[in-house]
Amino acid sequence: MTATPAIPSLDALGRALEYPGADLAARWEACRAALTPAHPAAARRVADALDRLAVSSTEEFEEIYARAFDLSPACAPYVTVHLFGEESFKRGELMARLRERYAAVGFASGAELPDHVATLLRYAARAEREEAGELAQYCLMTPLARMADALGAENPYGFLLRAAEETLREEFSERDPAPLPIEQMRLHGGASGCGEIAAPASACATACGVMVDASNPKPDLR
Repeated sequence: MTATPAIPSLDALGRALEYPGADLAARWEACRAALTPAHPAAARRVADALDRLAVSSTEEFEEIYARAFDLSPACAPYVTVHLFGEESFKRGELMARLRERYAAVGFASGAELPDHVATLLRYAARAEREEAGELAQYCLMTPLARMADALGAENPYGFLLRAAEETLREEFSERDPAPLPIEQMRLHGGASGCGEIAAPASACATACGVMVDASNPKPDLR
């Protein structure tokens, strides 16, 4: 892992998606600037969000943030909710491994839970490319797309989420977004011994340092 982000655009997106404060406009403008050279379409989405920010106060954006992420289950900012469901034991196991991984490489995750989209984007910006690509493919692209769809254009955070999804797709164009494990489980009637179900969960978990037996989706925490 590098102390300086290897992919500055992902670091900027992560910081833009953190809780709003007095520096929100500066963070969003820095994000737009970081995206412009390689990801102009995503930069335009951030510019659209900045237009909304220009006519709102910090307090108003705190309410907008809460409506987007705290009051809407479809937009929970924690990727394990989208991958496994809110009540799944896999959430806690994956978050525990993320904490271990962050500590092992000296990544300062901040005050948010380790599976917060902002935290994962900042981590992916600094990780080795293979690990960052797996995180993008199995943990971020599909959840970000679903969240952006749910928010639409009514909430400026929808623009940021879509910008993050598009940036990941462009940065890792060789990778296709993986299906959500929870949806595969539903498709197969909740069967836990299906290798087809375990495969994407395994890859997602491996990206975060968790080994999963292909015949049993429960992580093996060795």
